[in-house]
Amino acid sequence: MLRQFGLRADAVANGAEAISTLESIPYDLVLIDMRMPVMDGIEAARQIRNPRSAVLNHDIPIIALTANAMQSDRDSCLAAGMNDFVPKPILKAVLRAALNRWLPTGDAAIPTATRQVVPSITGKEETLIFDRAGVLRRLEGTMDWRRSSFRHFLRTCQARLRP
Repeated sequence: MLRQFGLRADAVANGAEAISTLESIPYDLVLIDMRMPVMDGIEAARQIRNPRSAVLNHDIPIIALTANAMQSDRDSCLAAGMNDFVPKPILKAVLRAALNRWLPTGDAAIPTATRQVVPSITGKEETLIFDRAGVLRRLEGTMDWRRSSFRHFLRTCQARLRP
């Protein structure tokens, strides 16, 4: 999604690596998951905000990306010093809005895409186990990106469903 917005991003494996990277590279914004190995997003945010840490910019905007979508999770993120909260599954419009709130203003604003409505195959309401139209609306990217996303989902989902 970030590439589709015309943005560039670096990825790290955990919160400790995020802190280490922020000590040497000046970024415009941090997207951080609440649940990461080694150091979770809450602790990483606290360290980023700590004036005694070696992070270059203690005021860098931090946006939480998390499957924990309860109000208490949002409150925990904000209490740790995060600026915003984007729940998973990540909707492109929600992420775009959060990025536009916190990235530098001007030409960097991410344009809003036109919304596409995918009609129902049968034309009537159904209870769906897999909402294909809904998924396609959320994954507004190219077909290659959609395929890649589905492959990743299937690999990780199978591992999580095993007893």
